[in-house]
Amino acid sequence: MFPSRWFPRTPEARLAWIPIVLVASLGCETAPQRLEPPELKDDFGSSLETRPITEESVGETQMLHRRVQLELKGAAAIPTGFFQDNGFEVGASAGAKGEIELVKDFFLGLSFDYVTMEQGDGVSDVLSNPLSLSGVEPDQLYDTIDRYNFLAVADYDWTLARSFLVEKAPLKFRLGGGLGATVVDGEVDSSLEDQIKAAGGDIETVPYVGFLARASAGVRWQVLPTMLLFAEVSLDFVYPFEIEIRLNRVRSTVDGDIDFGSVNLGGGVAFEF
Repeated sequence: MFPSRWFPRTPEARLAWIPIVLVASLGCETAPQRLEPPELKDDFGSSLETRPITEESVGETQMLHRRVQLELKGAAAIPTGFFQDNGFEVGASAGAKGEIELVKDFFLGLSFDYVTMEQGDGVSDVLSNPLSLSGVEPDQLYDTIDRYNFLAVADYDWTLARSFLVEKAPLKFRLGGGLGATVVDGEVDSSLEDQIKAAGGDIETVPYVGFLARASAGVRWQVLPTMLLFAEVSLDFVYPFEIEIRLNRVRSTVDGDIDFGSVNLGGGVAFEF
């Protein structure tokens, strides 16, 4: 029981408490006031988009952790002949690349791939003097070639869509390039080799070592948090445009230019950690 002194004793005093009780009861029944975030505008007066701060929203613009990517790829290698026509046919290529993210969406790494091609326009005529190689183009000396490419590469990704076909599966555009070296090892054209042997000589190709520059572009679809599928086109520029052979065990430079460059169309899978 409350002490009686807490309550008004006269009717006039009791009537004076009625407005206070009504105001207090209305205040308890009113919903709490909701504070809305301020409307932010840019320098042109347009409203800025406000999004909750989550790991996903921050990760779209900031590097939350340093990602590592390992990719396996295959491609069709199409000889370019930009600097010198050749008779090489479309070949096959396979390779691998490992990269680490230095800043958001910028990767540096190393790449290795292997290309094999066949000569489609070899020596078909009988040479009057096989040992002079008169009338033989440099690319016709080969029956097949195997090219081994070693590159230091850099790539940058742009997000085209945050969700492509399925939720949280971003589609990205990648632009990149690389510098390195290529080693070409080839087999001598069988018809030419037979004619030289019949003339009492011997011939073998000298492994070619040259400079390699590559430019590439492609799209990448992150189907899983740790896996991406990609399609890519790249251009290989190989220099210098000359090769050497050993004819009767004497090493010499072949007259004429040769172009080992190619356009590569392919794709593959990348794993992200």
